[in-house]
Amino acid sequence: MDQVVNVSIADVRAQSLGAYIAQGMGATYVSTTAVATGGDLTTLLTTGALSGALNFKLDSGDYVRINGTTVYQYSGEPKLVDAAKLAKNINENANLKAIGIEAKAVNTSVANPYTNPVTVSGTPTTGSATIDLKFYVGDGTKTFTITGFASVDVSSVTTMGLDELVSQINSKASASGVPIVAMNDGGRLKLVTTNGETIAIEAIVNVTTAADAGTINIDYSQLLEDLGTTAVVSHDYTSGGYGYSAAVKVGRIAIASNETFTLAYNGVSGTGEGLNFEIADGDSAIFSNLYTIDLSTNAGAEREP
Repeated sequence: MDQVVNVSIADVRAQSLGAYIAQGMGATYVSTTAVATGGDLTTLLTTGALSGALNFKLDSGDYVRINGTTVYQYSGEPKLVDAAKLAKNINENANLKAIGIEAKAVNTSVANPYTNPVTVSGTPTTGSATIDLKFYVGDGTKTFTITGFASVDVSSVTTMGLDELVSQINSKASASGVPIVAMNDGGRLKLVTTNGETIAIEAIVNVTTAADAGTINIDYSQLLEDLGTTAVVSHDYTSGGYGYSAAVKVGRIAIASNETFTLAYNGVSGTGEGLNFEIADGDSAIFSNLYTIDLSTNAGAEREP
């Protein structure tokens, strides 16, 4: 049976077709120094390597509100700021759904070329250490550890090859139910999370024999995107025990509606930090028409109208 569907659009000009969007561009952070505590999420965020990453962790007093409705807030324990969790909360909120507000998060990381992520500076004549990598995904409660990522002695540094690291990440993530996939992208470590979940990597350095000189350097720019070429954290190689450093990458989020809405937030976004919202706290979403969509960049092409 033939059917006729009538569609009425008041204005089909490019400048009039689009949506109101509040977009968080996401951001990365790397600890500036190695610290003596770590190994679990609460320690990582309170006294550990990410304790200073204020807009990258969800803690007391932090929130996101849309049209006055709280869709994201602290729930008793510190967590990583997570665009995927925020998007899920928005999409499952009946009040926001009723007025046509939707959200989508993505997180893809392509690091710098994987060459020598672990090096030693100085000239130690004694000393040895092992390095593990612990991954925290989403709000940080989904984890797995890559043991034996690197070993250090006075004559050499042995680091896991990229293909082996990719294989280990995929195997550990699958076994632990962690929503992340790794790939060798032309000699670079590529990480993709299923729903735009946050990615954090903590290096756990165990100095089994203290060196008489020298430091262990970890180049996080070879593990996570947007950390630049100098994202190196040094670990004390002159004393025994554990040392911890970390880096984190929050995904991008686009919140969209056919009608305007307001976005309020605290403690989860700043310029180049956390969710990294394009609009200020309390502002209205920005109308984006077809002229504002830039297909020449990944960020522009993925923008959700």
